Amino acid sequence: MLGVILGNVLLALNLLPPDDEATELLDAVATATERAQGLTRQLLTFAKGGAPILASRDINSIIQQASIFSSSDARSSCEFELADNLWNAEVDAEQLDQVINNLIINANQAMPDGGRISISTFNEEVTCETGLPLEPGGYIHIRIWDEGSGISPEDLPHIFDPYFTTKSTGSGLGLATSYSIVCRHGGHLSVEIFRREKQANREFAAVILDLTIPGDMGGSDVMRELLEIDPQVIGVVSSGYSNDVALANYR
Repeated sequence: MLGVILGNVLLALNLLPPDDEATELLDAVATATERAQGLTRQLLTFAKGGAPILASRDINSIIQQASIFSSSDARSSCEFELADNLWNAEVDAEQLDQVINNLIINANQAMPDGGRISISTFNEEVTCETGLPLEPGGYIHIRIWDEGSGISPEDLPHIFDPYFTTKSTGSGLGLATSYSIVCRHGGHLSVEIFRREKQANREFAAVILDLTIPGDMGGSDVMRELLEIDPQVIGVVSSGYSNDVALANYR
């Protein structure tokens, strides 16, 4: 239905002279309809029906195209360090484009006065020892970094929650949708914070983790990653399942 509305509005704009008083109103309708289309797409992707349609794609090309669109009206600029030998991957190009768009838009919003967004890609072989909640095998690592002030400790646990936003406008679906898309592709989306705090000498006294999180990274996996960063980290895990193997092999 939104497509029909937008199509007719654009047709009307083409038929009217540029100085017609209705042009400004129709432009506003077209903009609002496009925003509604974007929100609908986010909702559909976040819902269970948004299963990816996979095909072999050039990931670097998708990233470059997405960055052009999402940075067109921003003060920031994108810098690329894309691997020449990057593997092709079985992805839904439209959904991956949506992920990159969301992440770059978030980076732009974190730097209202402008700044630099660095995007890099490289091939990565994940093994059982890597500490990531992924099946062993070959993966493409996409890293997006900005010069913004970062995420506050209070907001960090909620950034992937649906409808959570720190902005006065916005749906709060961008990161939640991105996380959902990446997980459905068999990947993992993470935000670096522990390493940054340690390097700044603002270490945590201890980390308290839930051992089992359905469909997400559990306490054992998180501890493995944290131990790679800081072998002295103190972790406490809790679970409602007394027979969990991790509780029998604690140390």
